[in-house]
Amino acid sequence: MAFRAFVSVDVGDRIDWHSLRKELADVDRGVRAVKTEQLHLTLRFLGDTDEGLVDDLQELMDRSVEDISPFRLTFQGVGAFPNARKPRVVWIGLEGAEPLSVISEQLERGVVKLGFVPEKRGFRPHATVARIKNVRRAGRLSSLIERWSDGHFGSMEVDSIHLKSSQLTPQGAIHTTVHTSRLMD
Repeated sequence: MAFRAFVSVDVGDRIDWHSLRKELADVDRGVRAVKTEQLHLTLRFLGDTDEGLVDDLQELMDRSVEDISPFRLTFQGVGAFPNARKPRVVWIGLEGAEPLSVISEQLERGVVKLGFVPEKRGFRPHATVARIKNVRRAGRLSSLIERWSDGHFGSMEVDSIHLKSSQLTPQGAIHTTVHTSRLMD
């Protein structure tokens, strides 16, 4: 049996982005702000994943973090993919994310060996804070992104990564932790 999966770092309420979240939610009905409890940093989206691969994924995750010590990330700046004029995703940028890039590269090599399709876009460290569909007030949204472009949202220590199951429901995705790999000092 398969489940929808991804590898991530949990953020949740460990940063102060509540003012930005409220503005995003209020700017337009087509803007769907991420729920605070689901805020995370995706290291590798896996998609439909056979449950038989969970043991291999756990081993891969453990190996990917074995030489990485806990580290501090700073959440700084707001932007959009593909750009602020036609955003599909609004994100908060990360400073100090070099260890995440190392972990992501190791995960990528390993999941490709397990049969997953290689990621074409490469790893771009960010926290997705909103998804955009059918925005009527694109100018207002672009102005909001510009106004928050230098925003500071705090920092957090990264000490683990998680294999997550994502179940899509009409109320939104439900994320469940399948495995946790801890970074060691």
